Amino acid sequence: MKRIVSLLLAAATALSLAGCNDEEQKNSDSSSIAENTSSVNTVGSENQEGFVKDPNKPTLVWLTYMQMTYEDDLNEYLDEAGYDFYISFQSVDGGDNIDEEGAAQTAKSAGADIIDTHSMFENSYPAFAQSGLFEPLDNYLADTESGKELYEFMPESYWENLRYEGEIYGVDSWLTCLQSDIEFELNNPICEELDIGASDFEGDYLAALDMVAEICAENDLVFGIHSLETLSSWIDREFINGFIYIDENGNAANIYESEAALQLFEKIAEHYDSGYFSNGNEIGEKSIAEVLGYTRSTTAAEGRNGFVSSDDEGIDTTSGVASLSVCNNRHSSLGTSYNATGIYSGSDNKDLAFEAVCALMTDEEFINILNYGKVPVINNGCASKDEYGGMPMGNAALMLSVEGRAPADRGEKMYNELALRQAGEYSGFYFDTENVDAQIEEINNMLFEINDEFIPLREDENGNPIEGLEINAQEYLADLNARLYDAGMQDILDEANRQLEEFYSPDN
Repeated sequence: MKRIVSLLLAAATALSLAGCNDEEQKNSDSSSIAENTSSVNTVGSENQEGFVKDPNKPTLVWLTYMQMTYEDDLNEYLDEAGYDFYISFQSVDGGDNIDEEGAAQTAKSAGADIIDTHSMFENSYPAFAQSGLFEPLDNYLADTESGKELYEFMPESYWENLRYEGEIYGVDSWLTCLQSDIEFELNNPICEELDIGASDFEGDYLAALDMVAEICAENDLVFGIHSLETLSSWIDREFINGFIYIDENGNAANIYESEAALQLFEKIAEHYDSGYFSNGNEIGEKSIAEVLGYTRSTTAAEGRNGFVSSDDEGIDTTSGVASLSVCNNRHSSLGTSYNATGIYSGSDNKDLAFEAVCALMTDEEFINILNYGKVPVINNGCASKDEYGGMPMGNAALMLSVEGRAPADRGEKMYNELALRQAGEYSGFYFDTENVDAQIEEINNMLFEINDEFIPLREDENGNPIEGLEINAQEYLADLNARLYDAGMQDILDEANRQLEEFYSPDN
């Protein structure tokens, strides 16, 4: 039986996966999948709605991070649309590291020695391309009708950004190459009452912060600051990870030592000390009438302008407070794509695997059935969130928006953003963190607390207000950077610069 395996992970998790080419082991593990996976429909089986699979079509096993909801609906559509395969979903638990030993172990435990295609988060694309586990797609894209359609559908800059050492090894279905930008979520009723619109916040994010502070000062409001641990959302530079960027000389540098970081922190400190800015915990204790809004990181074009109101959502540091969303920092280039779906190089079923990848990128009905089922309820152009499977799968430019989470034109906006941007200068650079994983983990843990440290609560441990509490950006950043270097920042920079030198070498 031919099989396709796809592995889809949440952003915070990286799952290691690999396959072996030993035919005897393949047959053994193929049997173990059928025995251990009660959710997999067998060929010729009948689902609850009475749909019967054609026994002459192969069932493709698709490994996922979670249980998928609409397998039967999808298979019925595949049959109606004339596809030559069905799909069975099987859940698998993830590991934390991508390395040969861990990958092989994870694959074996999942019965995945027969991988045909899979997609990964967190560095998987270059890692799998580099190790030979991804099959190059250039010939498929050039020589098949579905491949030509797919290539024409996505902008040229998208494909350029996916090239690793000259070859395309996968597709970025969630468009993670669109870097996250900082967005201002504003309280819509307040904005309507004060006759405030997006045009009032023109300029860069520093000018927008001044405007927000001015509104707060004039109307006795407060504004929350978030995402200082991810300056890549604020600053239009090319980043290697959340705290290392590429400077004007092409070197890896610590973003918290940059002039841009100092300007941002000084601006926030100025308005905090004046009483207009606060941290998330303090914002959460305010009444909705006191809060103008807050900042958050958002994938380009995901803003919910004109859709969700603060009356619907309330004040919550993890979800939107407003329908008026202003994004003042659009990145000028695409980020390096780490999240991609590709064909396993050891597969015996590469042609069908590629057809499934194409469906995931170009078949709008396939994508939306996968996420919402065959007949989703549509309100204001968005699919009901009650029917959402809970995990985006498929081309984000074609997927219906989730009601209450994004505007109906989110996909169109993302596609337009994609078409406007160029691949970055270091697109294709893969930072192999193996030698500095411990240092990176320690720094990430440290930066996780940055908002509460830099913008403290204005109260003591007993909840009593603290008068005259001020912050100093220069002092804070000096202390932060000292701790970053104590945690191994220089080791990380040295390793990144060594790899960048190799990347820029004429031999590469």
